[in-house]
Amino acid sequence: MKLRRRPTTNKYDTFLGDDDARDAADALQKGDWIPTMALMRDTEDRSLRMTLITEEVDTEAFETWVAAHPTGLSLTMLAMRQMSEAWAIGRTKPGERTQKEIDEAFRAQLRVADGTVAKACGKDPEFVDAWAAAIPIATGLGLGVQAAAGRFERAHSLQPFHRNATISMLRANFARWGGSDKSMMEFARLVSAQTPPASGVQSALPIAHLEYVSAHGRKLSHFSRAENRDELKNVVIQFLDATEDGPATPEQLESLNTFVAVLGRMHPLPEDLLNKCIARIANRPTPIPWRRGENDLAEAYSSFTRKLQRLPAS
Repeated sequence: MKLRRRPTTNKYDTFLGDDDARDAADALQKGDWIPTMALMRDTEDRSLRMTLITEEVDTEAFETWVAAHPTGLSLTMLAMRQMSEAWAIGRTKPGERTQKEIDEAFRAQLRVADGTVAKACGKDPEFVDAWAAAIPIATGLGLGVQAAAGRFERAHSLQPFHRNATISMLRANFARWGGSDKSMMEFARLVSAQTPPASGVQSALPIAHLEYVSAHGRKLSHFSRAENRDELKNVVIQFLDATEDGPATPEQLESLNTFVAVLGRMHPLPEDLLNKCIARIANRPTPIPWRRGENDLAEAYSSFTRKLQRLPAS
């Protein structure tokens, strides 16, 4: 396949090129939360930006903000940061601590996050991002799909197919978290059918297909089936037609990256679709689908796209 060559990605940009989020995070780290509050008034971009900022700013900065101004926003972002710390603990490899100790520490930290997000929901019951943050916490604590669904339904009633709520509910339906392949695919197809073709949550269907392959190890047979190829290519085509050429907005990047991950597993390769997605990504990989534990996700993306150069195109 003759993919158009792009400069090799050397470093993952946590902020995906969103300089406003980067500047707000820098200010928050220094104790000034006003820029973050101002940025979050834009509800269209808020979900992703909350994720970007909580991945980079220290917990202490959020605790200071909450102590001074305990609002739905500040409490939710503290809960998201606490949840991020829990997942970091969960990715720890046994060494000084046994796996049992790691698992206990993971759940203990998630319980802290759950307590914080409960305060956020109580402080501002109409704040959709608080309910969205509560979904992956329920999943991590092993409360079951129904508990996650209850939190999702509350978020969905406030803002249909909210980005973080939707992708978190999809993950709650993974078989490894207590769901099933059937419920995961049904939910992903529902999201794809009922959201605009340019929506950021169009990543749901490729994420579900990638999870199925990861769980069952049927990469070649799964992506060789005509119904799977056609379903995924149709989502990609509609997304590309509904969005502008050129470097994508940060909100579009997770979908484009997941598109590359599924298209690149098809044989023969759909060269034109891959070229369009890679051009719009412009060397901005996202954690989904490239992160695996503590790997270098930028290198994972670069390695995957380099391998495509050696494969036959359709």
